[in-house]
Amino acid sequence: MWRRLTDAIAAPPDAKPPPDAFARDGSLLELRVEALEAFALGYGLHSSGQKASAIDALDRCGMRRTWKSAFDLLVAIGRWRGYENLAIRRHGIPTAFPARVLDEADAVEAAAIAAADGDVDDDVDAATRKDLRGRFDVYAIDGDDTFEVDDGVSAEAMGPGSGDAIRVWIHVADVARHVRLGGALEAEARERGASGYAVRLPPIRPRSRGARRSLRTFPVVTLHPRFPFNV
Repeated sequence: MWRRLTDAIAAPPDAKPPPDAFARDGSLLELRVEALEAFALGYGLHSSGQKASAIDALDRCGMRRTWKSAFDLLVAIGRWRGYENLAIRRHGIPTAFPARVLDEADAVEAAAIAAADGDVDDDVDAATRKDLRGRFDVYAIDGDDTFEVDDGVSAEAMGPGSGDAIRVWIHVADVARHVRLGGALEAEARERGASGYAVRLPPIRPRSRGARRSLRTFPVVTLHPRFPFNV
C-alpha cells in the first residue's frame, strides 16, 4: 500500500498518477487518502479517526502533522493541484456536471450554431427582436484567455438637438434562448443558483465544449437607458 504512495510522491510533476488513482478501488489506501483530504480541509470537517489516519500517513512520509502538510502530500501524489480551491471542497460545491446535462449542453450549442448560420429559424421571440447588427461597434472588456465573451457595450451619439448626449447600449448573449424549460440544463442551473466569480470556481452551467461562441452564436438581449446622459 505504502509503495504506491511513495512511488507517486517520487514521480516527476508530469508523471503523477491521475487524480482518481487512489479513489473508488475500495482499498485501505483509498481510505487513507480520503482521511488526508478531510484533515487538509480543517477542523469540523474530519472525524477523530480520519485525523488519526492522516497523521499516521504523514508520520510515515516524514511530514509534519498539520493540515498544510496533508495538503502538500495530496499535491505530491497527484490527487490535488497546487492551486486547489479548498473553499469549494469545504462547502461541497459540485465541480462536475452530470452526463445528461453535458449532453443537453452540446445539443443547445448545436442548435445555437444552426440558428446563427440561418439553417434553423425557430426563435419564439423572433417577432419582438430587432436586428441591430451593423449599427454598432460592440466592445467587450475581456482578456485574451476569456472562454466566453457573453456581453459587450457600445455607444452612439444622439444627434442634433440632443446636447451632445451619448446613448450607451449593453449587449448580453441570450443564452436562455435555447434552454428548454424543465430540461436538464435548467434544473442544474436552478440547483446551483449562480456562477461563482473567482479563480477556477465552477460555473452555473457547462462551458461550451467547442469554440468560443456566445455573442457570435446566441441572440443578444440589448439594454439601453430610457433617457440619454451627457459625458
